[in-house]
Formats: sequence, structure tokens, C-alpha cells
Amino acid sequence: MTQPRKFILLIAVFLISGCASKLEQNYAGHPSEKCQDIRAAMDVGSGSTKIKVAVVDTCEPKILKVIKEDQVAIAFKENIGSDGNLPSTFMNEASDKIVALADQAVRNGVPAKQIALVATQAARDARNIEEFKKLLSNQNLSLTVITQQEEAELGHQAAGLASRLKSNEFTSFDIGGGSFQLVNETGPVKMIGGHLASVSFKNHVLTKIQNRTTAQSPNPIREKHAATAIKYASDYASRLASSTKGFEVKKKVVGIGGVFGNSIRNQLRLAEADPVNTAVLEKEIPKLIRRTSKDLVGPFADTESTNLLLVLGLMKGLGIKEVHVFKANLTDGVLINSQFFRRVN
Repeated sequence: MTQPRKFILLIAVFLISGCASKLEQNYAGHPSEKCQDIRAAMDVGSGSTKIKVAVVDTCEPKILKVIKEDQVAIAFKENIGSDGNLPSTFMNEASDKIVALADQAVRNGVPAKQIALVATQAARDARNIEEFKKLLSNQNLSLTVITQQEEAELGHQAAGLASRLKSNEFTSFDIGGGSFQLVNETGPVKMIGGHLASVSFKNHVLTKIQNRTTAQSPNPIREKHAATAIKYASDYASRLASSTKGFEVKKKVVGIGGVFGNSIRNQLRLAEADPVNTAVLEKEIPKLIRRTSKDLVGPFADTESTNLLLVLGLMKGLGIKEVHVFKANLTDGVLINSQFFRRVN
């Protein structure tokens, strides 16, 4: 072989090996590409059902991009009868609404069998929830009823994603329709859980304070009734805290869930991560509780004013001065947990 041909061969080998090396570097530099998955999660709550479809990095894990999110009012807690059962007519209507919501995920490439549905307090309370699960199963949807402890852990993960704080740096505060949870990652006691929440508190205000029925609206609320309601929530939280020794609320409290992330955030016009404190609530409540049913529209109108009273009362009873509010909910925690997304063949 002549000297020039040897030289050309060496150059070619160098270029080929260099290109291969560069390709390997590019692949190694983007490991998350092989970990990306489009997932859909649904939170079947006590008063509303939420869906979120997102691109998820399953290796880290984290949510890379939200494709679609929505919610619909489905009053599970309010429809549990005195016998502890959900009526058949309600279950059929609720199933249809959930199927319609799930269709948003299907249209974005997530098969119905691979949508993760979790249910919380109302489902835990309903004696015939297995019948409802069968209705959904007939539509290729699988519903998992989670414990309050599991709900707390998923909520804390969602709060960490939203706030970008390390999970041991904050206390998460998640208030839903049928329960609330305060959660720490570390400490002798990691959770305080209560059943005074958006729907149950609204019903207490109606029946025990205003002498109305649960079929009526609490709006507008008189100031003396508001004071009584705040004290009731505060006393409830104080007793709960006293009986749960070992739980310490951290300096940074992150509020998520429907009450914080939607109701409080929208009513007080808070930007993402803005804090709400007891002083702000005490100032705003007298103006906001005067609103009538005509002033408050939408599927959650009846709980808007009572949510303000509930949050102030709970914060007072728990000794919380300030909560940083994020638009996040249980679906965020579900999306990053692979155990909810076992592939179905």
C-alpha cells in the first residue's frame, strides 16, 4: 500500500470512530428521551374529579409537560345515603362523566386501560364502591381506592414538584372535598389527617349554624355565622393537633389541592406560589362572604365562601401563619409513580 493511501485510510478510520463517539455522546447526553412517556391520571375526589395528561420523565421522575388538564363536579360525598351507599342512578351518571373526562386522555394517545384512576375519601366511605368500580371496569377504566396515608404521600410529592423544594424542607397542606392532610417527610409523626374539608364543612355551616338543609346554598353568609364557623374549624384543628403529638409544622407550608390551588387562589387572585396568611384572610372574608348565589356561579359556587372560613379556621387551630399556594393536586403525585402505570397488554 502506498504512503498516500495509508494516510487516507487512517483519516477515514479517525473520522468514522469520531462520528461514532459523537453519536454515543449525544445519546448519553439525552438519557431522558428513552424514559419519556405520555401518562394520564385522574383524581376521583369527594366533590370533583380531575384529570391530567402529561409527558413524564419516568427515570427522574418528573413532569416535563402538561398536555391537558380538566375537572368536572361530581358530588360523591353529598350522594352517599344514610345507609352508606351511593344510589344506582348517581353511579350511572358519575360513570358517564368520568368516561367523558377519560376520553380527553384517549384523544391524546393514552389508552383507557392505561389511565390511572385513584379515589379518595368519599370512595373510602361508600359501602357499595365495588359496584361503581365494576361500572368503570366495563368501560376499560380501573379505579383504585387509596388510603388516607397513600393520599397524603402522593399529595406531598405533588407539593414538592410544584414548589421545587426538597421533600424534607416543607410541610404540605392538602384540603379536598372530604378530607385534609398535613404531611412531613421526616419526623416521629409524618401526618395529621382530618375529615373536616370543603363539602363536610359547608354542610356543617348549613345545618348546624344556619339551620338550613344541605340542598340549600350557604350564600350569603352573615358575619356572626362566619365567626362561629371559623371557631368551629379552629377548635377542630386544635383538638386534632393536640391528640397528634410529635407532628411539627415546618416554617414553609405548601398548600395544594382543590381548596388551595383553585378556590382560595382564584378568590384572592393569587399568582403561582403566592402566600396566603391569616391577616389577609381576616381582611378579605367580610367582603367576600356577602356574595349571593347570583354573584357566585359555577359548579363549586356553594363552597367558595365557606372554603375561606375553613382555611382560616384550620390555619388558626394548627398555628399556621402562612401557606404558599400552588395549583397542584393529587394527579401530579400519581403521574410520577410507576406502580399506577403497569402496562396492560
